[in-house]
Amino acid sequence: MQYKFTASRNSLTDIDCPIVYDAALKQIIKRNVIEENYNSIINNLSIDQILKLYDVLSDPTVSEDPYYISKVYYTGDSVVHQRGDYGFALSMSSSRIAAWESINAQNMTGWYQGDGMLFTYIGEDVFQYGSNYWKYANPYHLPGTTVDTQERITTSIKNSAKTLTNQDFVGGVELNRLYSVAAMQLESYHKEGEDPDKMSDTGDGGAAPNHNSTLMAKKAWFMFDDEVVALGTDIDANDGFEVQTVVENRKLNMSNNTGKRPVGEGEYEIINVWATNDDGHVPENTIDGDYAAESRWSSDVDGCYIVFELSEVVPIGYVGIAQFYSKPSVYKPADFELEVSTDGVNWTMVYDGQGGSLDGMEAFDMNDVPAKYVKYVGHGRMTPDTDTLKSAWNSLLEVRIYAPRTDDQMPVDDRNTSNGIVVGAEDITVDGTLLEKSSNYTKTFTNPKWVHIESVGGYYFPQGGNVVMDKVTNTENFLEVWFTHGVSPQNATYSYVVLPTKSTEETDAYAASPDVQILSNTEALQVVKETTLNITGFVFWENGSFGNMAVSEPMIVMKQQVGEDYQINISDPTKKLTTATVTLTGKYELVECDERCTVVSNETQT
Repeated sequence: MQYKFTASRNSLTDIDCPIVYDAALKQIIKRNVIEENYNSIINNLSIDQILKLYDVLSDPTVSEDPYYISKVYYTGDSVVHQRGDYGFALSMSSSRIAAWESINAQNMTGWYQGDGMLFTYIGEDVFQYGSNYWKYANPYHLPGTTVDTQERITTSIKNSAKTLTNQDFVGGVELNRLYSVAAMQLESYHKEGEDPDKMSDTGDGGAAPNHNSTLMAKKAWFMFDDEVVALGTDIDANDGFEVQTVVENRKLNMSNNTGKRPVGEGEYEIINVWATNDDGHVPENTIDGDYAAESRWSSDVDGCYIVFELSEVVPIGYVGIAQFYSKPSVYKPADFELEVSTDGVNWTMVYDGQGGSLDGMEAFDMNDVPAKYVKYVGHGRMTPDTDTLKSAWNSLLEVRIYAPRTDDQMPVDDRNTSNGIVVGAEDITVDGTLLEKSSNYTKTFTNPKWVHIESVGGYYFPQGGNVVMDKVTNTENFLEVWFTHGVSPQNATYSYVVLPTKSTEETDAYAASPDVQILSNTEALQVVKETTLNITGFVFWENGSFGNMAVSEPMIVMKQQVGEDYQINISDPTKKLTTATVTLTGKYELVECDERCTVVSNETQT
């Protein structure tokens, strides 16, 4: 984890310093430095720090028990929820805390970092949120946030000009420092009337930019033992833009050689290829994306041919062919025909002539003829500007078959040299179906039950929804998952459960029999119960009641029942209340109470 690395490095410097708790720091280091991230960490340490690290890791008196904590930072509008080999960090904003900082021309696209971004840290994924994440991740799609799709201005904002929202219902409550509930009244960034000339990307920055957004939402997070439940309600906007809630934007790290070149834009997939003969350079080389000399098809037989098969009969717009030249500086055009067939038996000639470019792939018009098979019949190489056969050799590096275009252009994917290597090759499964291994795609799912990302975990959607998955490559590879709420939604909602480190099978089983019950997700009240812990979290956006409990003011409450006993923790996220009342139906005897609380009980209520 990125925060593990930073904590370990700084802690190594602080060890033996009297102003810190030495034993606690050593425990943090020993828990977080593991085999999977050891090399990454020591590569960033000094010799002195490496020696200190060795001492800590080899010290048998230092405990390495897993760390479990859920902590609300009440003055920082943030929450940390740690569970052994994974953890969460939640970043919110309010009338007290700005959504992002961008002074000194840094972090100028951090617009949504404080709009409920939920960081998910998984064991050995040390640098998930490292510098490359912020450099290449889509800044409009940060996990946990609810956003509209209008363009934002990239600029640096000086500290004195940073803007706060008008919302103060932002915060959370803990239970036994192990579980927590957080909530945020989202008011998307809005500013009018600023002079654009006062903006600046230099020095400390300038004025905050103008931006018109009416997007509002009520967001809540319920952090239990092995899951985090995210709810959203009262999602409203009137600006004519699509509104989305981002479930995940994960940097993918695995790669896989499928042995199959990805299909380019406007291109048909060639499902099979064969030839009458070859010299050891086989026909499959012509569709592998590799332009190396050894990856070619070659034959020195006049009249030999190579056949390319598609999955069905389709109109053939044009064919792209890259010839192989053993001496690239010497141009010897190839003499060949191109034939097509719908059944592989009866053939029609479409092209008869010469061709071949020293610069790479050349396009040949096929006149939109319908076909399932395309045949290249080779007659060797010619002497330039003559009809004299120079050589019987036929050699092709790469071949593409394209659909017709309406603009009469014939672009070719000249150097798609991925060689079938898919970066971001983690298994991605939706409701038991494994998605294809490819570097880029966009897919929309209606009411999926669950999604699983290999080496990350699962995502459960209790109430379905329109879920979009976008696998993108921007130097790094990312999987973006989001709900679409439509254009200018009114009172839209969402719900999902994050299940870190769970396997595909465990995610499927959880979705079939979840440990959580969403009891309310309305503009007045959000309630989730964790059935195995018997803990219920409440976000009262207004005074009201639920079950046997009533509150006099808006507040966040956690309640755990053990036998006939209740533990109740409450929080005022506005930090403005001086008094508030929580009423339970029935008579209860006080066991323990915070000194700031007064308990009054009679025969019917407490």
